[in-house]
Formats: sequence, C-alpha cells, structure tokens
Amino acid sequence: MGASWFDYDNDGYPYIFLSNAAQSELYHNNGNGTFTLISNTNVGGQSNSLFAIPFNANNDAYIDLYVANDFNENNFLLLNQNGNGFTEDAVEYGVEDPFDGMVHILQLPSMALLPTKQLKDLERYML
Repeated sequence: MGASWFDYDNDGYPYIFLSNAAQSELYHNNGNGTFTLISNTNVGGQSNSLFAIPFNANNDAYIDLYVANDFNENNFLLLNQNGNGFTEDAVEYGVEDPFDGMVHILQLPSMALLPTKQLKDLERYML
C-alpha cells in the first residue's frame, strides 16, 4: 500500500490517495481533521496499485497521478479533469508500462512536464 498527498481540486487542502492491491481510493480533506471517501473520481478499482506520483502531467492547473501497478498490469496515468474526477490516459500517451511497477521516482525540475505530447518520454524521467 502506498499513500500520496495532493490537492486535486485546488481548494487548498491536501487529499490522500491510497494505492492498494485490493482497491485504490481517494479521500477528500474536509478541512476539519476528517476525510471522506470520494467515489466518483475514477481512481478506484482492483489494479494491484503500489504507489502513485502526483504531478502536473499536462501543464494545466490541476495535479494528475501516475500510478504504478504490479503483477504485469499496466500502470495508469490519471489525468485530472479540473477537479471533477480523472480519466485514464496511459495508453494514449504511451506510458502504460506493463512491467511490475514496485516504485517509480519522478525527477523533474518543476512539477510540470514538457508539452503534453512529450509525455511519451515520461519513462525517461523515471528510475
């Protein structure tokens, strides 16, 4: 299981994404020390997820997720839809990586990648 903190809807509160082999989940920070499971974001499902890297993949104002999966399952690139959920676009951008993804490290000079179509080179930034 992995845990990643990021503000997915730009409200100023960090949310938590739990990567899990059974079910990955995103929890909304209520701003009062409590969290609520968000069920309508398209981040769940059984995928043997081990770790997620929050970063701005497409240079918009919203943080996206690259999710590493294990047991020969493709990794996910979850593109944030303006704080209203995510779409899975790893195949479209050529970063699905069907190998066991125990952990990935993203090394970038900033939180944003180069132009969107250069996401095909994302693996070059990972160890």
